[in-house]
Amino acid sequence: MTFTPWKARGAALVSGLLLAAAFPPLNWWPLALVAMVPLLLAVWTRHNKSVPALMHTIEPNLGRSGGEPGLVEEGQHSVDPCGQNARTPYSGALPMEGVGASVGTGTQGRDGFAAEAAPETHGPEPRAPLFWPAFRLGWLFGFVFFTSTLWWIQHVTLPGMLALTVYLALYPAVAMGVAGWLRVRPAEGRGVMIGKLILLAGVWTGLEWVRSVALWGFPWNGLGVPLFALPTARKIVAITGVTGLSFFVFGVSLIVAGLVWQKGRKSWRGLLAGAAVWVLVEGLTAGLSEPTPDQRYHVALIQPNVTMEEKMSPDPEVQRQRYFDLEAQTAKAFGENEKSGFDLIVWPESAVPNYFDEMVAGGAFVDQLQQGDFTLVTGADHREWDKLYNSIAVMRGTVENRAIHPKIRLVPFGEFIPFRKEVPLFEKLLGNLIPMDFNAGTSLEPMRVEGQPFSIVPLVCFEDTIGEHARRFIRPEPQVIVNVTNDNWFHESPATEMHFANARWRAVELRRTLVRSANTGVTAIVSPRGDIERIPSFQKRELHGWFSTGTSEITFYARHGDLFSQVAGTVGMLGCAAVAVSRRRRRRRFLP
Repeated sequence: MTFTPWKARGAALVSGLLLAAAFPPLNWWPLALVAMVPLLLAVWTRHNKSVPALMHTIEPNLGRSGGEPGLVEEGQHSVDPCGQNARTPYSGALPMEGVGASVGTGTQGRDGFAAEAAPETHGPEPRAPLFWPAFRLGWLFGFVFFTSTLWWIQHVTLPGMLALTVYLALYPAVAMGVAGWLRVRPAEGRGVMIGKLILLAGVWTGLEWVRSVALWGFPWNGLGVPLFALPTARKIVAITGVTGLSFFVFGVSLIVAGLVWQKGRKSWRGLLAGAAVWVLVEGLTAGLSEPTPDQRYHVALIQPNVTMEEKMSPDPEVQRQRYFDLEAQTAKAFGENEKSGFDLIVWPESAVPNYFDEMVAGGAFVDQLQQGDFTLVTGADHREWDKLYNSIAVMRGTVENRAIHPKIRLVPFGEFIPFRKEVPLFEKLLGNLIPMDFNAGTSLEPMRVEGQPFSIVPLVCFEDTIGEHARRFIRPEPQVIVNVTNDNWFHESPATEMHFANARWRAVELRRTLVRSANTGVTAIVSPRGDIERIPSFQKRELHGWFSTGTSEITFYARHGDLFSQVAGTVGMLGCAAVAVSRRRRRRRFLP
């Protein structure tokens, strides 16, 4: 199986598009398990014109019994790792990599060259520089994938979207570069091959973790994100987190690619048998549901579907109408549930049209709070002196019984301009869009107000996509995760579904119900088991439902975060270092 450079690029393109199809809006999630196979095959078998990749060379005997190392000149024989002889013309000389015990001792051919050679499996591996060709293929794959899944960012900034996708593509590029450098080969033996596959899965997982924390962190769209439908995956993430789940997803692609490369058509029998076993396990796992706690609460989630034009309108009447519409939707929810009432009502991010303290001073929220004994949560901008915060406010009974939590993880070039003073170009390009930077909060305490029977894990905007951030609020007490968000910046695009696809994992990672009020969607309730109640995006609707505050369980992931991903990445790097040291020693043994 040989890929020319153009066929290899085509394979990278196909893998990028297949993986993108596993995400919204198509949601063909099984593709996430095999999307990387074409890319991996191209990386492992890519034909390199400048250096014959994956090729062991046979040294000329030149009449000497020992067969000392030398140079392979044009027209001499070579043998691949599977032992198949080939006469390959080379333009120029290549450094001799060494030979096995049988090479140089076989039958002499004309002019002193070895006529036959046994398969060589114990000599040092070739020095073909496969890292950079594989790196380029990985970058192409990453650019296609991230552009296909994040193109909607161009509604805010096209240069920013392109810069982000160019940067994100570097992570799969490094992973594929390592895959090319390791040179996974069936002829090495099953144990060595499996070991290298484990190292590659660790490297990929570690890089996904680095991506989630590097610079300002961007954990979106990891390999495991599309697999929410699988009960086994929802259980695994309580230990590994969704980032660590990528270890197993990428491992499936590695195994499939290895079987296809090693056995060709015969591999499909094994793949079908493995798929059947997997389906059986998933079916049995799906039937094992966790017990539902007795303590349940009634919630109303408001989705006002305010457009960007309405939100940014300078007309004060338009802004007042936004608040009146929230009041009307809340009253409608109460009217439809007079008997049961509500324990929690949630409005979305930046729902109120003015600064929170000014709204309170103007008499806002009083009418809503008088309708029952419940907690009202709303997103609101909050100002203290000369500092501006994107906040979540919690009130119960009266406006005096309130708590405010400023958002901690701010969006660069969305809520603040990095290096605003140091790089005047940023201010020139984005100063009109972001005239004043938001400030970041620091508190990692859950939100509580008097009379509230549970604490709230407050997540604002895209904070619900960062498991490492959300877990820091978890306490051994009754809790519910509340997210308020607003994706109307991206108009009617897949942004709402993509955001939700990443956010829903917080419920199963932390074993806490996630209730989510989004301006344009997705407004939803996600149980700790992964059950979802939701309403369609881009509609003015209310969602009524029930949630449990669970037990005091704290999952392994809540305690230790992305420890699994960090360990996997570390093992992958140390393993690659060990391979590099081993190769160097083998070269020293076989070269003069």
